[in-house]
Amino acid sequence: AVDTQEWRNEPLRHFYIHGVLNGDTAFRLLLPARDQWRNRMIQYLQGGLGGDENAGSLAGHDRYAAANGAVYVESSQGHAGTAAFEEDDTPEEIAYEASYAVAMYAQARCVELFGRPAEYVYVFGDSGGGHRASGLIERFPELYDGAMPCVGAGVLRVPWYLFSIYEQC
Repeated sequence: AVDTQEWRNEPLRHFYIHGVLNGDTAFRLLLPARDQWRNRMIQYLQGGLGGDENAGSLAGHDRYAAANGAVYVESSQGHAGTAAFEEDDTPEEIAYEASYAVAMYAQARCVELFGRPAEYVYVFGDSGGGHRASGLIERFPELYDGAMPCVGAGVLRVPWYLFSIYEQC
């Protein structure tokens, strides 16, 4: 369900969309004006288990995307706040399904606004978001062209089966 969609002028002119997918995945999309779009989409994944669709904006990631003509995608990754793994959640939803669904929704909105999906799609995150970024590009290579996992949490054995194959090395 989309609760907000409107043109905004800050940080640069963009079409802002906010809503919730599947009842528990809050998301934000910032699509640049048609003449500014450079056929790119950048998706940020918050560290830890996620849970907030605004964390990347606090770090300026939305401004970076806007300055480079990219669609900016961010979501709560399947839950709100620290309340992960509620009754209707699965580990797979939080690890990758919710983030992939939001990226696919963003691609559909690119088609509506620009007439085609983004040709270059990148995903990145820090800590737990980095683990999920590498897992997304491994699971969905037809969507993602690159991933930048920024992981500095040491050796993590628990997320192996959910996040990334490279963690098993």
